[in-house]
Amino acid sequence: MHYSVAQNVPLLTQKNELRLSAATGTEAYGGQAAYAFSKSFAIMGSYSGGVTFDNGSRSSWDFAVGYFKRLEDSMIFEIYGGAGRYHRDFQVWNDALAGSLPPDTFRTNCTEPFVQFDLGFKNNGRHSFSLSGKFGYLIYDHFYSFHAGAAFGPTYTTTNHASNEPTTAICLTYRRGGKRLSFQAQAGLSIQSPVSYYDPGSDIFINLGLSLRLFGDNKTASTR
Repeated sequence: MHYSVAQNVPLLTQKNELRLSAATGTEAYGGQAAYAFSKSFAIMGSYSGGVTFDNGSRSSWDFAVGYFKRLEDSMIFEIYGGAGRYHRDFQVWNDALAGSLPPDTFRTNCTEPFVQFDLGFKNNGRHSFSLSGKFGYLIYDHFYSFHAGAAFGPTYTTTNHASNEPTTAICLTYRRGGKRLSFQAQAGLSIQSPVSYYDPGSDIFINLGLSLRLFGDNKTASTR
């Protein structure tokens, strides 16, 4: 039931810096925001939503607090700790029984506390590249399923704390643009076991969008 989502990788460098990003791709829509409330600490949050196979839907949000530091003139390090929330539902039709029975239905909610590490590199003022890793632990607090069995009648399953599982996700982020506005591309995957039986591609994400940087001084912005 789990699926992979894009990571919020702001690469902040100074106090009062704000980064806003919006993208689409594997996720139908996604928004990210991060703000440095001091010269070393920041908050960030994101939200995404979309559709999945067989008339399904999915959505997620997360919030985190972290630390950032410029290691060298061309290198930035960040670490964040926070929690996210996931929802997913979908239906699966039995082709042999389509029309005579309702589809199988699945629905779940889960919470994920996580730690995320970002390492960013820049090449002159127009490019930035980063590698990030996110390590979490999924806690499924609700799971519902409905199976319309022809021989034995319908089967319902509703459980709380159905299962827990660790997750690891890696993400590559590339930005190209001016001092404030830049093109953003992200790609990554979740490493988990087992992979979704119904949706094996849900462990991969690819998103394209724009990223806007505000309130940073022009001198620092020009070197990003």
